Amino acid sequence: MCIANTDFTDRKHAQEDLYRQVEELTILHKVATACVEATNEDTLIEKATHIIGEALYPDNFASC
Repeated sequence: MCIANTDFTDRKHAQEDLYRQVEELTILHKVATACVEATNEDTLIEKATHIIGEALYPDNFASC
C-alpha cells in the first residue's frame, strides 16, 4: 500500500509541475507576442505589465 501511495503522489507532483510549466510558458508567449506587436516602448511595458499582472497577481493590479 505504501508503494502505491508513493507512486500516486509522485505522479500528482509531476502533473502539477507540468501544469505550472504550461502556465508559465503561456505567459511568456503572450509577452513575446506583445513585444512583436508593440509600436513603442510605452505600449510594450503597458501590455507586458497587464499580461503579467492578470496571470500572476491579479489582486495587486488595478483594472484600467
